Amino acid sequence: MRNFHKRVMLTGSASIMALSLPGVAAARDGTADAPVPAAAPAASADQASPDQTATPPAAESPNEIGDIIVTAQKREEAINRVGMSITAATGDTLIERGVTGTADLARIVPSFQATTTTFDTPVYTLRGVGFYESSVGAAPTVNVYVDQVPLPYPVMTTGAALDLARVEVLKGPQGTVFGQNATGGAINYIAAKPTNDFQAGGTVSFARFATLEAQGYVSGPLSSTVKARLSFATTQGGDWQKSYTRDAGLGDRNKGQARLLVDWDPSDRFRFELNVNGNFDNSDTVAGQVIAVNPGNPANAYPALLNYPLAPRNARAADWDPIGNLQRKNRFWQASGRADYDLTDSATLTSITSYAHQKVRSLVDADGLALESTLWQNTGDIKSFFQELRLENEFGPVRVTVGGNYQNDKIYDGNLIFVRESTTRTTLGLPTPKGLNYSNQKNEQWAVFGNADLKLTDTLTLQGGVRYTDNKRRFSGCSADGGDGSLAAVYNLLMGVFRGAGNFSPVAPGGCGTLNSVTLQSGNVVQSLDEDNVSWRGGLNWQATRDTLLYANVSKGFKSGSFPTLSASVNTQFSPAVQESVLAYEAGFKTALANRHIQLNGAAFYYDYTNKQIRGNSPDFLFGLLEKLVNIPKSEIYGAEAQIIVAPVTGLTMSASGTYLHTEITDDFNNFDPNATARNFKGEALPRSPKWSAVADAQYKFPVGDARSVFLGGSLTYQSTAESKLGELPLYTLNAYTLLDARVGIESDDGRWRVAAFGRNLTNKYYWTNVFRTYDTVIRYAGMPVTYGLQLSVKLR
Repeated sequence: MRNFHKRVMLTGSASIMALSLPGVAAARDGTADAPVPAAAPAASADQASPDQTATPPAAESPNEIGDIIVTAQKREEAINRVGMSITAATGDTLIERGVTGTADLARIVPSFQATTTTFDTPVYTLRGVGFYESSVGAAPTVNVYVDQVPLPYPVMTTGAALDLARVEVLKGPQGTVFGQNATGGAINYIAAKPTNDFQAGGTVSFARFATLEAQGYVSGPLSSTVKARLSFATTQGGDWQKSYTRDAGLGDRNKGQARLLVDWDPSDRFRFELNVNGNFDNSDTVAGQVIAVNPGNPANAYPALLNYPLAPRNARAADWDPIGNLQRKNRFWQASGRADYDLTDSATLTSITSYAHQKVRSLVDADGLALESTLWQNTGDIKSFFQELRLENEFGPVRVTVGGNYQNDKIYDGNLIFVRESTTRTTLGLPTPKGLNYSNQKNEQWAVFGNADLKLTDTLTLQGGVRYTDNKRRFSGCSADGGDGSLAAVYNLLMGVFRGAGNFSPVAPGGCGTLNSVTLQSGNVVQSLDEDNVSWRGGLNWQATRDTLLYANVSKGFKSGSFPTLSASVNTQFSPAVQESVLAYEAGFKTALANRHIQLNGAAFYYDYTNKQIRGNSPDFLFGLLEKLVNIPKSEIYGAEAQIIVAPVTGLTMSASGTYLHTEITDDFNNFDPNATARNFKGEALPRSPKWSAVADAQYKFPVGDARSVFLGGSLTYQSTAESKLGELPLYTLNAYTLLDARVGIESDDGRWRVAAFGRNLTNKYYWTNVFRTYDTVIRYAGMPVTYGLQLSVKLR
């Protein structure tokens, strides 16, 4: 609201301002590059005033811990007064900690995991709620936004972390305030906004493997009513993976992104923001490390396959086909417009319109071998339109938001698979086999929502929200011959056996070979899925003292159903997973102690998880073990989080945050483990849900000379053991790991320049983020080895 204002008490220490733990991060709001006063007034909606010219009240002490302003509930509030679990970090903090993409948020957010599938698509999991699905058009459990504009599919999120004021990670079901439904949470990126005066700056780093990362911005007025900000970034780097069977390298990085923000304020009541952004990624795809050779049919295995050496326990060691073009050619662009009109001093009408287009082109070696056992050429195309209209009004003790949104997506997903030196090829007797799995999907969704806050007393606030969503998905796809006729010949042979010679229409080269389970006739598979749901949220906040908040929430969230793109010999493998839901209970506290030199936050939560979506396994008479989307009927998640930040003396900040997580399948769930063994998985933990996760950080800053300071800092990231697949098989276990990062440097007290040396994973810990089985091998994706480098930041005003 235009008249809704809060002040942010910031510390006088830049080390405090770099904090990024839930509930307590002192930070500048609005533009991340504005001068940093001791305190700053908040501005309207999620666009803070970039100039921050108001005179703030003085801090009570120079090392007082301050609040970061967040917009988790679509209005500006101090994070310590928001009754939900949130992790927030400033743009400067993200740069200092090396967070350049969504996957890097695991360095600052306990219980967050990012995984790359073998089809080169990202998967995000929060508090054990995730959807491991490699299809380009898979709807996520954790939604990502930039300035409340959705990036509806994870593959679209790789360039979201450009030139930020801050990031907010909201945990638990979302969707009653704005945007989309989610069962796991939401990640809100807040872009740094155009400024009223000229500003420019940038950060350049050079690190191991000849990696250059650079980003910059130029901002300022274009007229009395128009101001703009142009941001840009690039990453260039050399090979970081090495073949252990020959002299070859892989891992070159070549990425770029840019964003133009234009703010137009023609009157006191009307505001408009245009956002045009895009990115490209021509980097190499990552090669897996083969840790087991396990052909489905050893008797017909390709000879070189059986004696292939396994990868050594080294993050850099891998192997891949020597074809020389294992890389991406991904392209993304988006244009969005936001208009705000103040109908009255307390009522604002907001419209958000967005169109996004993502193209995916990547060639992935999925077997970890220098053999063409499993080579995937992925092609994807997503066109997404989004429109939201909402009204916010405040009258007396009540604040109300009502609105609706509409989304229309068109998705093509194709995987061309080469298996020239695989067991599949030798078993089928194919001369030059290749197959194509593809799908065309249309997703249409509309929703209406409402949210209200009622201030019962000066300290007690009741919150409630509800959302109705209608979702329609249309699917058309199949597993087809790759164009050379080799798989078509096999499909025709099988239909001849099942239906009799002359009683079927033969599959032509490039044609669909997926069989109808009833008619035993091959062809394109057409299906539809129509679903609706009502998600809701209720909460009670008690501001017990100025510095202590107690809260309790109950909410129910949904995630829409999904169709897969995969290898399917029969049409039933394309059956969708239906929508899942999470009924979540959470209670917590946020409190400042010792004159705001200590901040404690804690929360306990319980999730009743229904119809969790997962990629299960299905034995196939033709191809061995294939995948299929399935639902786990019932499971549960419960746990607790704790955060502490301490600022005992001027210049010293210490912080830690941790999550305990228990996940369990509570009802019978029968499927197959990766070894094609039929199992009942009742009692097992959900994949990618480590029982313990934690982050910790410490930094000390002290003055040297006039207007300069030296800083020393370090951080730890820990995750305990987790399973990558159901079955509790040791080969698929993700072992526990601890990562150590450090930084040291010097900076000017006015924030105009900063020079730092940094190291990440300094102990060179060998750890992995995913384990996956292909037709003949089990491969592991290793995390980055030790990296170190120098970083320079400059700001001009």
